[in-house]
Amino acid sequence: MIRELILVIGLGAFLCAYMQTAFWTMSGERQTRRIRDRTFQSLIFDKDIAYCDRHTPGELTTLISEGICKINDGIGDKFGGCLQYFSSFITGLLIGFVNGWKLTLVILAMSHLLAISGILYSKV
Repeated sequence: MIRELILVIGLGAFLCAYMQTAFWTMSGERQTRRIRDRTFQSLIFDKDIAYCDRHTPGELTTLISEGICKINDGIGDKFGGCLQYFSSFITGLLIGFVNGWKLTLVILAMSHLLAISGILYSKV
């Protein structure tokens, strides 16, 4: 009975993680495609030709492509992961307060040390 329950929970978590990654990636791709189209349209229709002559050949398109890739990275999978981690943090706190509020308060008192160590770890 327990094995089947764990299997169902694992399959559900796998399915939700796949859907999260797929849908946020598709959303990021669609939004960056719109941004790219509007950027190139504004370059073609709103700027004088002298504006494009100020840059070396290929420099302008490279700058636009690099910026759009950064936007895609931020919108896509990373934003979905941020939402997932934030919601699991809040859910963990709620479960902690319901089941053992004293221990949860001790952990919250030490959370600034955990945050500092996480920041230092990410810098290294």
